[in-house]
Amino acid sequence: MVGLRVPVLPLPGAFMIAHFYFNHDRQTRWRLLTAVALSAAVMEYRLAWATTDISKSVTRFSGYWLLLLSSLLFVLAVKEELRGRWPGWTRLRAHWPGLLGAVLIALFWQVHEPHDFKVLFDEHVLAGIARTMHYEREAAYPSYGHYANGHYITFGPGVDKRPLMYPFLVSIVHDLTGFRPENSFVVNGLLGFFLLLLIYSVGVAAGGWRIGCFGQLLLAGLPLLAQSATGGGYDLLNITALTVFLLAAWNYWRQPGVGGLNLGVFTGIMLANCRYEALLFLGVLIVLAVLKWLREGRISLTLASAMSPVLVLPPILINQIFWSGGNGAFFQTTADNFLNIKHVPGNLSHAVFFLFMPDFHSDNSVLLSAVGTVALLLTLVWILRRLPRFWHETGLELPLLLTVLGVLATTAVSMFSFWGFWDDPVVMRFSLPLYMAFTWCAMYAAALWSKQGRALPNWVLGFTAIYAVAAAAPVSSEAYMTSEHQTFVSYRWARDYILAHDADKSILVVSRASVMFTVYGVPNVHMGIANIVPLKVVNTVSLGLYREVWVVQEYTLNGPQNAWVEYPPARLDHRIVLKTIAEYSYRTDSRIRISKVMGYDGTKPAGTTVLPGELKGDTITIREGLGGEYSAPTTTDNLQTQRPADEPPAIPMLTQLPADPVELENFLSHQYP
Repeated sequence: MVGLRVPVLPLPGAFMIAHFYFNHDRQTRWRLLTAVALSAAVMEYRLAWATTDISKSVTRFSGYWLLLLSSLLFVLAVKEELRGRWPGWTRLRAHWPGLLGAVLIALFWQVHEPHDFKVLFDEHVLAGIARTMHYEREAAYPSYGHYANGHYITFGPGVDKRPLMYPFLVSIVHDLTGFRPENSFVVNGLLGFFLLLLIYSVGVAAGGWRIGCFGQLLLAGLPLLAQSATGGGYDLLNITALTVFLLAAWNYWRQPGVGGLNLGVFTGIMLANCRYEALLFLGVLIVLAVLKWLREGRISLTLASAMSPVLVLPPILINQIFWSGGNGAFFQTTADNFLNIKHVPGNLSHAVFFLFMPDFHSDNSVLLSAVGTVALLLTLVWILRRLPRFWHETGLELPLLLTVLGVLATTAVSMFSFWGFWDDPVVMRFSLPLYMAFTWCAMYAAALWSKQGRALPNWVLGFTAIYAVAAAAPVSSEAYMTSEHQTFVSYRWARDYILAHDADKSILVVSRASVMFTVYGVPNVHMGIANIVPLKVVNTVSLGLYREVWVVQEYTLNGPQNAWVEYPPARLDHRIVLKTIAEYSYRTDSRIRISKVMGYDGTKPAGTTVLPGELKGDTITIREGLGGEYSAPTTTDNLQTQRPADEPPAIPMLTQLPADPVELENFLSHQYP
């Protein structure tokens, strides 16, 4: 009898599957089998035989086209849903408060924070991918670039671990208006406006226009959104897509059969391409579809939804790259820092501190954190206690519950992993999905109040608006947390200085921020390559390729030695002789320096450790914050400024660069013999 237990247990499940399968028409059965087979094939690729090299190649050459196809299908699905259901401008006129609120708050987010790439070098990589998508239709960032024969040519395309939807949208703006790095800020500015319209729509669906305006005002008081709406990151796109997903899920849930299914599927695919953990929301959509099938007693699939697993390939490939081969070698960190319970106490304490800290320097919103936490708990209790009833109805409750649970799951991933604490200026943006859940639940709770016969009081709207101006405006205006992004502050100064002093692009820049300079069309090479072939870099001037070679270096104050040392991990080979041109101290213990290459000292031993004595006699100007200034040229008496006369040139003299692309890349890359 013991041996019979194993085969007997699956019989109820097998019976249910057989019942659903044979109780449907042939077309539905084939669509279900197609969806299951394609999903299994995608997962089989990811889990069984995928390699990093294959994933990078497929992502680079097909990522743009798969996203283009997904976007077109999403637009067609939106058009399909609006057909015959467009309310007309007369009915939309009644929602002028929501439109006015979206315009005013979106402008409010634009007037204080600086428009720039703030999370370095993440946002520069995204801008680089958008550039390559625009010029070459490939999903890769350029590593460095040179001017040759009148053209700016990029080299070293790299496939990144970041999802591709945001750079894809930026590339579309490049296509329509021409390439400009600042188009990234245009995209986020527009996303801020659309987010406010979508939040208003959720509020109207929950309880009317006053609820929608309440949600808009809650977001207006969150300075973190102003920082994101003026930057070049994908976090604002992620929460905008999250809100679209909520509305699409509700649209699917309230219609019979396959109504709204295509829009829900393609919205989920778009969302999965916004952030790494957004893949989890495809599971939310599957659960919602199964619940709807159970409610209706039959499976309903469209041909597009059955074929859609193919379009999930880009985020699956990105996930493979993220794990660097799936062998536990976690990209840019260690596997120990991912999904490890030991990180929960520290992450949770810092997250609570960030959410509820009443500080005019922090980008949080105490009002939204307090109201949202209470509203989220009330919403969960209210829906879960009435779950059977809401399952049989077509209201917002079940889609809202599943989407909020998805947000909580992604938040749990953040708590179980370590990228940095939420109160870190660079990591604060990880809280945005939770803030969106707070906003949705606050609007839903306010709608429940209104349905009890009590309209949302005017003082609630007034107080929320006053909080936005009184609490959020000073934080955004000071941009304190933005100025705490030390790498942003330092490299923004270096970039602006070089762009102002090299209008003809005749200076070769050596730095560890090669992607940033490539995005701005500055001839540059990464410091790591310069260390491999230092003589080649030095001799680009004598060859007539560039007028000068400049080096950008970061220094920190070494406490025990009380000396300035070059900041790792990128240290320049100290045999390259430098003369300081300008430097900027953005903290009392940190500075960034621009130096001119004067020659090569072959008498020094090989290495990249900067000797403290080489920095004596320097004169610096100490200025902190987003403003600042650079110093006059500092002394370099202790540095040798000429290459030894008997040292032969590292490479032959040329009158111009090779015309053949292969020879040109060999000449300019570190692979040149």
